[in-house]
Amino acid sequence: MSSDARILLIQERLTNDLTLGESHFREFKSALDGPERKRRRKLSSVAKDIGETLVAFANADGGTLIVGAEDDGTISGVPYAEGDIEVLRQAPKTHVHTDTPLPGVRTHTVSVADKALLAFEVQKGTQYIHLTSDGRCLQRRDTSTLPVASEQIRFERHEQLSREYDRRWVDGATVADLNRDLLARVAERVSPGLSMEKCLQALGLAEFVAGSLRLRTAALLLFSSNIVRWHPRSEVRLLRIAGTEVLTGADYNVQQDETQSGNVLQLLSEGWEQIRQFLVQKRLAGGTFQLQAAYPEDVCREAFVNAIAHRDYSIEGRPIEVLVFNDRLEIRNPGRLLSTVKLSELRKGTGVHDSRNTYIARVLRELDYMQEMGEGIRRIGALMNGHELAPPDIDSVDHSFSITFSQRNIFSPSEQIWLDAFGEFNLSREEKLIVLLGRGGRLISTNQIWETLNLVDTEDYRQLVESLQTKGLLWSEITKRVAANIARRQGITTRDVPRFAIRAPDVALRDQFEVVEALMEMGPLNQVRNAHFERIRGKLSDHNLYRGIVKIRQLLHWLQLVDSGGAPTERLRKVWADGEGSHPTPELDVEARPTTSLTPARDIYVGNLDYGATESDLRSVFGRVGEVLDVSIPKDYLTGHSRGYAFVRMVDSATSLKAFAEINGQSLRDRPLKLGWSFRQQD
Repeated sequence: MSSDARILLIQERLTNDLTLGESHFREFKSALDGPERKRRRKLSSVAKDIGETLVAFANADGGTLIVGAEDDGTISGVPYAEGDIEVLRQAPKTHVHTDTPLPGVRTHTVSVADKALLAFEVQKGTQYIHLTSDGRCLQRRDTSTLPVASEQIRFERHEQLSREYDRRWVDGATVADLNRDLLARVAERVSPGLSMEKCLQALGLAEFVAGSLRLRTAALLLFSSNIVRWHPRSEVRLLRIAGTEVLTGADYNVQQDETQSGNVLQLLSEGWEQIRQFLVQKRLAGGTFQLQAAYPEDVCREAFVNAIAHRDYSIEGRPIEVLVFNDRLEIRNPGRLLSTVKLSELRKGTGVHDSRNTYIARVLRELDYMQEMGEGIRRIGALMNGHELAPPDIDSVDHSFSITFSQRNIFSPSEQIWLDAFGEFNLSREEKLIVLLGRGGRLISTNQIWETLNLVDTEDYRQLVESLQTKGLLWSEITKRVAANIARRQGITTRDVPRFAIRAPDVALRDQFEVVEALMEMGPLNQVRNAHFERIRGKLSDHNLYRGIVKIRQLLHWLQLVDSGGAPTERLRKVWADGEGSHPTPELDVEARPTTSLTPARDIYVGNLDYGATESDLRSVFGRVGEVLDVSIPKDYLTGHSRGYAFVRMVDSATSLKAFAEINGQSLRDRPLKLGWSFRQQD
């Protein structure tokens, strides 16, 4: 192959970028304005956009700005005369503060699809915190350009080596040093139709100089066929310890000590498989010892990917360590937190981000191993909450960063005993926290609910209160009017007056029983209308909660007896058909009752998936519940096989909730499926 054939032409690079779309590393800016009859934008406005975007990229992880493209990648062109285009070419200087010049800006004017495009490439800054010409500090975060305080991106001198490690050019390294099969699979994913050499250039991992392709360290860390030659400890060490601490000498208690070596993508594949085995422990169940997952796979996978992406590779003498104790699992990373990332913010779940390994993180983002930049730790916390486990402990000492998972439930033993009484109501985590506030007959104020759940949205509060009222568990023992009088007398706000009570579960079930029994006496019906709901209300006893403000339609919808429009479900029709003439009360399947959560119904995450399971298998399982819009099984780039999990998108939120309730725990190919809500961005 000639040198010319291996060089990624700028037209090819921009075409590929436009196909991939905007991201943390790409931004498109139109030179046109107006909804329909578009006209040229003011030159000063476009130049200002260029300065701001390049400053934001340089203060983040570098990136490419294409002027003359719409947000969706449509090429609209740069309709300016040559003199005006030269003004735009100078924008990286004229619209950036003279004391903080941008690093290594490359400017290209090319024609694509017979239209002119102006492209700018800028590297991540390491010497300055970059400012616009009017002194503003901006930073790229995922697909947005945001104002930030300069302190958030201030570099410390001792961090430069670690920050620049994966971007260094490596003398003597060639494409022959890479795993070509692995690289070919990645090229097919991120740059279809381009050669492996061009793929490396498109990802910023290589550059053609003097007739040969030179590689960055990141290319070798990601794809090397012999990683030890380039990094002696690109490894994951796994230890299983019998006890809660590692002992020495005669008391040495490490039962297993295994090390997995490989490039980054090998560790994500083969290293994860080793960890997956360590997550399983023998537990006594039903009189026999069975293998059970001690820690949620989705949580541990997220933490492991973060460790691979963000470890300090400049520390070449230590591997990543995964230690499984009797009471916890620790993942220890070489390298302390960057000075721009505060431990307190991570512990609070703030979405902070600053990549140590810019190029490695970029590739893992393009391959969907990572999602939104800066969301890893926050996502881990959310996943732990979803499993009702205590949040992880996070620490950064002795040139290490560690995250520790325990098997502690977020609820104490006494709280769990109380909550077990409400097992038939399929309470969400948020609902359980509210129920606990009312333990022992205590009244609950509005502000207690807001503060306990850290709510920020009134709609979230309304949905929670309405859901617990629908289930018959929450009622207002003190009316708003009485609460307002109490507030005036005590000099507090109405929101601080305790007025909600939690009803006993047997009382709530009794009220539900009366509603369903009244419905049975009316059937079968083709449509349950408002008049029927009123007739049901009239048959209820005086103390029944559903005689008041709680809507009977909502209860029957939650019990899956009528749909949102009041039409009987197949479940209700079957009950009527089976009991015609005797009007029996139906046996309501508790497990089929959906939960209510603050989390909107996103894609469903399907974990513990057999590696041989197919999209067809999942469509068959989920299709029994409702229409399936999409099934995605991420593939491992090393083996080409499934990664052991999938994402399923149902036709709507109601069907997603129903599928979650009915399928979670069902077996597929002899493996019980573990469902959760996905944190992937939807289209």
